[in-house]
Amino acid sequence: METYRGYTKQNCSRGRGEARRELRTQAGVEAMADATLDELADHLEDSGFASANEELLRQGLVLTWGAIEVCVRDLCTVIAGANERNLGESLKRLFPAARDTKTILLKRGLWLLYQRRHLIVHRRGIVDERYRTESGEALPLGAELRVKPDELESSLKLAVQFGAELIRVSSGTPAPAPS
Repeated sequence: METYRGYTKQNCSRGRGEARRELRTQAGVEAMADATLDELADHLEDSGFASANEELLRQGLVLTWGAIEVCVRDLCTVIAGANERNLGESLKRLFPAARDTKTILLKRGLWLLYQRRHLIVHRRGIVDERYRTESGEALPLGAELRVKPDELESSLKLAVQFGAELIRVSSGTPAPAPS
């Protein structure tokens, strides 16, 4: 019979009750925390877990960029009645004074996110010369792009800020004064 930390499917409900009672004490909380940290440490030594974690971080960047694209296209559809298929054309509708898409994205710190998304989606995250040139990152050719958790968090924050700016621009609300 398969067990997990001494519990079988048959005595699992009894185990949950015991765990609830244990968690009512400081010693029980510490024991549960230790068991959880031990379990996480076991996973950290598993190469499959590490690989899955790296892939989730890369896909988080892709999804972050996807949210930006959806926001831009939806705003263009609502405001201008335009259903642009090209992100650059949509951005130019929202920011008509900008020279090009790169200018719009560079000004807002989104160019690197855009380049990383492109590399992940079109090259499975394997660095090529085009990526190095466009992103300015000096990663070795053929290296796999690694995304750190804080980089994903920064990208999410940029996306939220850009989304707020898009809504402000599309509604005609002036930008807040710098503080």
